[in-house]
Amino acid sequence: MKKTTIVLIFSFAAINLSFAATEVQETQVPEQLHHTPFKDFVTTLKIMSKGMYLQFTTPATLVTAGVGALVLWPIFESDSKLLDKEEYPDPATRTVGYDITNTLNFGIVPLASYGISYFIKDKKLKNFAIESLAANGQVMIESLILSFIDIHERPQKGNLSKWETNFRSDSSWPSGHVAALTTLTFKTFQFYGFFPALLPAVGVYAGYKQRVGSRQHWPSDVIGTIFLAALASEGTRLANDDYHDSHPWHKFLFDHQFAMKPIYLDRGAGAVVSLNF
Repeated sequence: MKKTTIVLIFSFAAINLSFAATEVQETQVPEQLHHTPFKDFVTTLKIMSKGMYLQFTTPATLVTAGVGALVLWPIFESDSKLLDKEEYPDPATRTVGYDITNTLNFGIVPLASYGISYFIKDKKLKNFAIESLAANGQVMIESLILSFIDIHERPQKGNLSKWETNFRSDSSWPSGHVAALTTLTFKTFQFYGFFPALLPAVGVYAGYKQRVGSRQHWPSDVIGTIFLAALASEGTRLANDDYHDSHPWHKFLFDHQFAMKPIYLDRGAGAVVSLNF
């Protein structure tokens, strides 16, 4: 791998984790924070498996799924036109969109976050690491399963790596390359707010430009992964019983109660809907 790629990867991780380090005093718990890697790994697997069905159990996630379907439908119809507008990516975009996204899919940022949380005794950062790794794994597994559905093949089949051919079926929907960056964007927003989440979001955009510009994915492939990551992020949040303190902006968008019950009047039936932020 190029030296510039390695430098960018560690720069990305360092900048992203610095947002967590600035909040150590606020999130440090008075009791001893125990790190048991094997137990935490098992917890990660449990959160990932539970998140796969919990991602469809709240009003916020159901709305996200509905919006995803509405957005993807016209994009599927316009894939060819959108593809033609994308030029082959420049070297910088290829580095971020291919090399870095591939490397991040191995969980570098969550693992680094977990290691740092051990030294600074930060429960928030530890749970950020666990949930990020679980959400990334969930999207990767779902991408593999969905690739067996005959949606569409890649725009071009040449110059594909073994990672792109041996670990999924022929359908290119959704894209697995941007899985880590998209889940990292939503998890950063959940734990640390909007502005820190902009950093991985820039990587998602570079990944879109690279994958579509190189004709290895359709636009709908990358957009579909973004919605999968949004659902996985919420599913893993709900599955984590050890931490529930999301950022206020995230709570405003996702953490609210929805209720609906029928009512019966003289002239017919109706429904009472309540939404509490």
